[in-house]
Amino acid sequence: MNKKSEIGQHINEIQHAIVVAGLNYDIWWTYKVKKYRAMLLDADGTYPLFFKTSLHAHFVAMIVALYRLFETRTDTVNFNQLVILIEQNNQLSGTEINGLKKRISNLNPLWIKIGILRNKIFAHATNQSINPWQEAKMTGNDLKKMIRRCQILLNLVSSRWDRSSYVFNLSAKTDTRNLLKDLRKLNVIGQRARSN
Repeated sequence: MNKKSEIGQHINEIQHAIVVAGLNYDIWWTYKVKKYRAMLLDADGTYPLFFKTSLHAHFVAMIVALYRLFETRTDTVNFNQLVILIEQNNQLSGTEINGLKKRISNLNPLWIKIGILRNKIFAHATNQSINPWQEAKMTGNDLKKMIRRCQILLNLVSSRWDRSSYVFNLSAKTDTRNLLKDLRKLNVIGQRARSN
């Protein structure tokens, strides 16, 4: 595979990971928002194992997708390797490459928090006495910020590389809210039928 197609493949893979992280965040966060929590609890009473598992699965999928974007391995697709490939292609100036590296470096504190959760809770079970959640100090806003900044970074890289950009407009919020509303309606209808 030539360098240009390899760079294109990296950009596409990174874009996909960002979309996956964003969609899973939408579902997970909708479950967590106070306004929709009551609907979830109604549905949770009828389908408890499904929603407990779903909440966990969407959070883990988001964490894994975000982690892989900045992992330090050289044999994987990530932002660091993408910038190295672009640098080797000599199409961007040293100033542009350094700017991209600085943006990646600025995301490192959030990535470290994500790494703590991924490495000490989901990928491995830590036997340390410190609670990984307390160690990471990760908030829902941190996750949202990370996803948004990754979208911006990818569009910056791709626009400098080949003048392309991505519209990150997919959202699972409305579908998740509608699912919870529909389950609530079905639950109320079911309760009425059972009481008659």
